[in-house]
Amino acid sequence: MADSRTIPVIAAVGERIDRPDSVENALEPVALMAEALRSCEVDGGAALLKRITTISLVGLVSWRYRDPVSLLCDKLGITPGEQVNASMGGETPLRLIHEAAVRIARGEALVAAVVGGEATHARAQTRKAKAELTWTPMADRKEAVRFPSTNIAKSPVADALGMTDPSQIYPFYEVATQSSWGQTPAVANANSAALWARYAAVAADNPAAWIRTAPDAESIGTVTTENRMIAWPYPKLMVANPSVNQSAAVIVTSLAIARELGIADDRLIHIWGGAAAAEPEDYLKRDRYDHSTAQNAVLDRAVEIVGGDAHRFDHLELYSCFPVV
Repeated sequence: MADSRTIPVIAAVGERIDRPDSVENALEPVALMAEALRSCEVDGGAALLKRITTISLVGLVSWRYRDPVSLLCDKLGITPGEQVNASMGGETPLRLIHEAAVRIARGEALVAAVVGGEATHARAQTRKAKAELTWTPMADRKEAVRFPSTNIAKSPVADALGMTDPSQIYPFYEVATQSSWGQTPAVANANSAALWARYAAVAADNPAAWIRTAPDAESIGTVTTENRMIAWPYPKLMVANPSVNQSAAVIVTSLAIARELGIADDRLIHIWGGAAAAEPEDYLKRDRYDHSTAQNAVLDRAVEIVGGDAHRFDHLELYSCFPVV
């Protein structure tokens, strides 16, 4: 029989979306994260926060803090032995959950919290209204936390040309895949717009989604005054929206600890397996652009874990800031 102390489970999840009646009442990022973690206790039906042994805060861009994870712990009145200001990136939350699960499977008695949040919409609205925010005073750039991914490796030529933003990098993949798949730009645009329209339709029924208007494929793929071009070939509605006031949190622990805390088994999500891989940070040193070697490796491993047949997955959630992935 498997040892319940080495079986990793998601014990609780929480999220917070902030749509204040006025910008002056908007929650700052760390406050949003605190709310998401408090929601975890509601979801799990147990006093989880005091039991957290390690907390990882996903890197943020909407406000500069000296030490956001420490400030978050202070707000919650908790003192985990391990407090990490983690990297930015779309894969970071899943990677942190995976790493916590691996540690538990190896026998560590963890209660691991992964949390992130942004208040970019509030910042933008405040500038428009010329209002003041009574948030934690913004840290000086020299004193602000340096998240692990703040500076990534870049080739001198990429630096010299200013080709360092994701919206400038993903078009390399777009052009390469169009060529590899025999697509014209118009066909690729239509495929991307159709895919994004399906996601938008799902978001329309999700009360935690920031945008719920569900634009159709034609609206997403057509450049207009309201749907301006961000970077060829992506108009605004075809890329991830960074202007939100949202946060989310996940708590991972062992089956034994979850049961000790009194969380019902039918509330737990078992982490069956996982895989991780990384490309070179410097995108000009990657092997090619019509696929992602790291992504292929982890997806192939995920299929192996379930017996070699991808049809065994009931649901798949694939995330990317840009549709080419």
